[in-house]
Parts: sequence; structure tokens; C-alpha cells
Amino acid sequence: MGRRGPGKLPLGLKLVRGTAKKKDRERREAHPPAEGMHLPKKLLTKDALVVARILKPSLVASGLLTAADSITFSLAVSHAAVALKALRELDEKGLTTLDERGLPRKHPLAQVARDQSESFRAYSRLFGLSPSARSEIDLGPLQPLSRRERLLGTYNEWDELLDGGRK
Repeated sequence: MGRRGPGKLPLGLKLVRGTAKKKDRERREAHPPAEGMHLPKKLLTKDALVVARILKPSLVASGLLTAADSITFSLAVSHAAVALKALRELDEKGLTTLDERGLPRKHPLAQVARDQSESFRAYSRLFGLSPSARSEIDLGPLQPLSRRERLLGTYNEWDELLDGGRK
């Protein structure tokens, strides 16, 4: 039988919350490098590869996707691809289908899309792919932008507005 209850919180999260104890600070956690994350292309469908290529760059850049996460990430994008494929087919075929008695019923692909979307949503929390999941992740303090960076165009005022007035 497995362990019951919620899993252990990472040390970084405990430090941010202020709940870290002495024994937590003495524990060593694994931190795989963010570089070198390769997609197992033989295991993924074409649609899953498209989803992965959309999501991978920003996750690697933020340090949320490492080489150790390749299989978990592959499962996540595979669920997303199946859900999107089911939704495309539902759009073509309609939301209802006729059953064996000729009565209109909910199309079985609607359930496939729902199940796969739920699976992707569960995986996406692991990678901070929703606003609420990102709110639980601390990437450290932001570096203030210099006036030179703002003038040279590496600064975007919309980013400032979206980041809560960072100056």
C-alpha cells in the first residue's frame, strides 16, 4: 500500500511560505539541470509534437522543464493532443450522434475530449501551465531593468503592466 496523504512540499516552497523546519533545511533535494531536455519523438504523435514545440521553449527558459521531466512532459502533451483531436472531430461531426434506436445521443468523442482534457490539466499543474499553478512557483527576485534596456527595446511596457507595475 502506498503512502497516504499529500506529498512532501519542496524545500523552496516551504522557505517561501515560512514553514521550513531545521530538518527540512538539512534535507538535500535533487535539482536536475534545465538544459538538455530532449523530446522522445518516437513515442509522440505528430499532434503531440506540435503541442510540445509550443510549450517547451517557455518551460525550459523558466527552469520548470528539465531532462528528468521528458516522459512526464510527453504524457502531458499526448493527452493535450488527443483532446484537441477529439474536439476537432466533434466540430466536424457535431455534438450528437444517433444511437442504435435512431435517437440523438451525446457523441462519444465528447467524453474522450473531457477525459483527456482532465488528464492534461492534472499534468499541467506540475509544469505551472495555469495561472493558479504559476502562483505557487517562486522563480526568485526579478532583476530590475536599466534605463538602457528600456531604451534599446528589450523592454516592453505591456510586460510592465502585466507584471504588476515592475519598474
